[in-house]
Amino acid sequence: MEPITTGMEPIINPLLAYAIFSVNSGTISNISKAISGYFTLDEVCTAKTVLFTACTQLSAQNRRGSVQRSEKVAHIDDILAAIVNLDASDDLPNVCISAKDLGRIPRSHPEELNDITLIDRLNQMEKKMSTMQSHIDSNMANHINLSDMVRQITKPMPVKSFADATAERIQIIPDPLKVHADAAIATTSIPQPVKAPSSNPAKHPAAATALQAGDLAADPKKPNTSRTPQDKRSMNSTNTVIRGKQSTDGYLVVHRKKRQVTIGKANNKHDLKLKGAPEPKRFAFIYRVDNTVSEADVKDYMNSENIAFDDITCMSNELAKFKSFKLCIPISSVKRVFDPDTWPENVYVRKFILPKEKDGAA
Repeated sequence: MEPITTGMEPIINPLLAYAIFSVNSGTISNISKAISGYFTLDEVCTAKTVLFTACTQLSAQNRRGSVQRSEKVAHIDDILAAIVNLDASDDLPNVCISAKDLGRIPRSHPEELNDITLIDRLNQMEKKMSTMQSHIDSNMANHINLSDMVRQITKPMPVKSFADATAERIQIIPDPLKVHADAAIATTSIPQPVKAPSSNPAKHPAAATALQAGDLAADPKKPNTSRTPQDKRSMNSTNTVIRGKQSTDGYLVVHRKKRQVTIGKANNKHDLKLKGAPEPKRFAFIYRVDNTVSEADVKDYMNSENIAFDDITCMSNELAKFKSFKLCIPISSVKRVFDPDTWPENVYVRKFILPKEKDGAA
């Protein structure tokens, strides 16, 4: 590659000089990376303008950045492509570099920049790691010194003494329900059977006590010891407490008896007006049924399976791909209707959901 020197003034530009020098012994991709990492966008645009102005046979194109490559890389690719084309046609201009601009070009060949850049990055990383290690060592030393000082100044409190001091300051409040139940059980005594009174009251003190209570009740001047309604309510509550089961958390669990319900089964033989209410109704929805099935076919199938129903309505459109039906059934048939063994294969059954009313509907 020998630049032409006749009929054209030399071009003084460090970027073009480095590019022409590197084209002979480097790849286009490495040269583009070297120029992109060393020169600015303004320097790249200036070099492109100078080259395309000096070589009138070249046509410059406006470049913009994209996702695949930046604007600077696009201009660099145009410069390198123009240099290769000019070299192939022996129209390469004479490009020089000023002595003061020698520091403006990379000191390494494009093929060596990858290794040099990697070494520089490793050196910078090693420097950062050494700085971080020094900070970590300093922090660990300070932490050890601080731990020693705290250990010398303070002594751990014994767990036993702390627990004893805490127990002395805690006032244990008894559970009122448990105290009430224990008191009721303690104060309630089981009545003992009393034998028939004899003629000698001294031999039967219980009978004598009963006679004395009767005499007091008959005499209006004596105090009344009969039970009032309030006393009866208190006794009922006491009995409830006794019947209840005390749980572990202090609450009473009272077991109530279930009510017995009888359902009539006899037929109305005398045609009387007394009769039970009709059985509650439920609605089911079967869908993905073959398009050739009709309401009569579904009714025949329900009768063949001995499933009671009230009404069957086709809900699908005539142009639909599959048919769907709404079933009105008594509550006694719900279990059979929602049994998967009741229906043929690939027939879907679910609960019928009423459509939501539109806004403004009555």
